[in-house]
Amino acid sequence: DVSKVVAEHQRMWGLVPYAQYHFLNVIAESGGGLEHDNSTLMLSSRWSFRDKRRYQRWLGLVSHEFFHTWNIRRLRPRSLAEYDYENENYFEELWVAEGVTSYYDDLALVRAGLTSPKEYLSALSRQITSLQTTEGRLRQSLADSSFDAWIKYYRTNENSRNTTISYYTKGAVVAFLLDMEIRRRTDGDKSLDDLMRSLYDEFAGKQGYTNADVLAEANKLAGEDLSDWFEDAIFSTNELKYNHAMEWLGLRIGDAPDPTATTGDSAEAGGSGEAGEKPAPDAAAANSKDANGKGVTADTQGVAPETPTKPTGPLWTGIGTRTEDGRTVVSSITEGSPGFEAGVNVDDELIALNSYRIGDSLTSRLEPFNKDSYATLLISRRGKLLEIELPIKRRSPTSWALKKLANPSDEQTANFRAWLRIVEEPQATPNKKDDAPSSKSSN
Repeated sequence: DVSKVVAEHQRMWGLVPYAQYHFLNVIAESGGGLEHDNSTLMLSSRWSFRDKRRYQRWLGLVSHEFFHTWNIRRLRPRSLAEYDYENENYFEELWVAEGVTSYYDDLALVRAGLTSPKEYLSALSRQITSLQTTEGRLRQSLADSSFDAWIKYYRTNENSRNTTISYYTKGAVVAFLLDMEIRRRTDGDKSLDDLMRSLYDEFAGKQGYTNADVLAEANKLAGEDLSDWFEDAIFSTNELKYNHAMEWLGLRIGDAPDPTATTGDSAEAGGSGEAGEKPAPDAAAANSKDANGKGVTADTQGVAPETPTKPTGPLWTGIGTRTEDGRTVVSSITEGSPGFEAGVNVDDELIALNSYRIGDSLTSRLEPFNKDSYATLLISRRGKLLEIELPIKRRSPTSWALKKLANPSDEQTANFRAWLRIVEEPQATPNKKDDAPSSKSSN
């Protein structure tokens, strides 16, 4: 499987810049990796290789670190053309170095035949969901997230999710949208693959690139000025617009209506069976609202999921906790959440809910509530006991899952297949002389 990942990246880049390459897989019950010129050090678990989902994540790590062989080890931002080992290196192009790499790590797996299109759409859906349910996307631009990596991304605090965004996550989503934008403007003739190869040819091993250089190369490929697109997606805190990408690929997002569905049809039933699954909520999940607490609309989002008038999701408070010396202590508060509205503070000790001890899990104490209501929360704030009226609400089950249209056009189907490099399998020719079933298995 690793050799298939290697072959796919070599195909995409069109050159092999090393004589030998080594994957150093350290089974240390940890995670992550670090790229080098001709090798990578990866941290994994002994349990990473039997469970399919965990194994695919491990292959994604292999793909991510190997992609860095080109993108960062040789093709570098100008600020990293020569390392300054004495000081922190600040630059706005980290979204290219890591975000674009995070886009290609899973994309290479489906192109190499190691995951299905359905599984890949699920993985991309999880990235979009993580982005769109993190309040910090409305406070920090992608360029600023790149620049602030030293002081914010690796120095998180209790309010980080409300004020910052990951250049890995948003960078990957922006890379996906940029890929589709280039394809759309060139009628499928060019893509992000071409942009990365062009940047490599122009800047690898030389002075390095800047965001202005990336824009200039993108303009050349697209044959149009993408300045407004770059400003909106990379340098502003505006909501990303997904409509062009969805239209190009024949997809819809979340619970948005399917314009191609007919009576009795659905994207899952009428399509090819490769619709994106609804991703499980991750640790960053929260309601998708703007800075004023208002729901995201199609005008700002390009494409927005429908949210039911009456929320039907799980009960939640938006309060993150940690266990400290046997006490349940608040570690974070999601802006706009019930806990935020009630005035719960970070470092408050949670003692009881409706006069019953909370123990080590606030979530489990919410189970008796079957509808929106209020509860009395007893806390200790710097040694003082306080009673707070805590709203118990259901989270709106907003979905950002990518799903195939029930009846995409032939052009949309071709665009989708070209993106994932799905090759048509030749039709088997029936052998009329031998109708007997074959004794060979067809695994």
